[in-house]
Amino acid sequence: MSICGGINLEQVINISPIVSMLWTLDKKKAPCFVSDAVAAFGYSPSDFTSGRVVYDDIIHPEDKKSIEFVPDCTSIIYRIACADKSWRWVSHRICALEQEEGPAESHLWTLIDVTDAREAEDSLKKSEQELSALLNAIPSALMVVTEEGVLLKVTGSGETPFVEEASRYIGQNIEESLFHGKSDEIM
Repeated sequence: MSICGGINLEQVINISPIVSMLWTLDKKKAPCFVSDAVAAFGYSPSDFTSGRVVYDDIIHPEDKKSIEFVPDCTSIIYRIACADKSWRWVSHRICALEQEEGPAESHLWTLIDVTDAREAEDSLKKSEQELSALLNAIPSALMVVTEEGVLLKVTGSGETPFVEEASRYIGQNIEESLFHGKSDEIM
């Protein structure tokens, strides 16, 4: 790779935790460059540049159907197989590298491991669903109110008539709208 102001760009790319792959359009089966960060998935750059590992073969079968490799720099998220056969979620971007003259002849692929973030997001969704189910099972109404008295949320069993009535006042000040003089007792 070229030198920029005395700095070797390949060395800069290889320091990054982001996997970079450079594909030329005339060589579609194997990239001409893969950064050292691919080791995080258990591979070496030469696994891909030599063609020993074909990228398409490591994409999860369920995700292959929905992936379209378009060089528009849009992030797509899917799973790839690591060398140890485990699966990791990646955020993948493909960008066309502009030429001085004529159409782009190379694509830069970047891959970021987003497995931990994806698992944390899934865990948070599950916790939110469990909390919601628990709160909705309470046989009375539970209200979340700001210090200023604005009603943020009302939850409880659907069998509690007050829940539906109070829900109509979400976003309003309870002193002015809901309890007409009883807000001091509630607050």
